[in-house]
Amino acid sequence: MVIRFTSTLTPEDETCVAPALLKAVGHLLEPFPISYSLRIETIAGDVVEDGRPKIRSDSSAASGPHQGRVVTARRGDFDSQL
Repeated sequence: MVIRFTSTLTPEDETCVAPALLKAVGHLLEPFPISYSLRIETIAGDVVEDGRPKIRSDSSAASGPHQGRVVTARRGDFDSQL
């Protein structure tokens, strides 16, 4: 599934809203036993990412809290790693 979200937010507002939107979608997906990757790129070049790796079949992994990560970067931060 690919979702595109277009808005009239200012670049400054996008920088504030992106992490909150990422967290909200993560909470929405939390009850589902799925792996996923979320990535939001702002017009200012910020990138926030979150995800959950493949869920193990044992009950301890499936019942634990969301263990995703949030990464914020500016466009070009990873260019040297390519």
